[in-house]
Amino acid sequence: MGVGFTEFAHHASQESVLLRKVKDLDLSYRLNLIWRKSTASPSVRRFVDAMTP
Repeated sequence: MGVGFTEFAHHASQESVLLRKVKDLDLSYRLNLIWRKSTASPSVRRFVDAMTP
């Protein structure tokens, strides 16, 4: 079981995933990224670049 927050979602990729709107949810949080230094994947590099100032 887990809980996750997303800005929006039009549909779930699996029938076992339930998405609910949370009324009046206003929060901010710090996001830490962790990845292996040895990872040379271009998609990981683009994601890290997009998530860092």
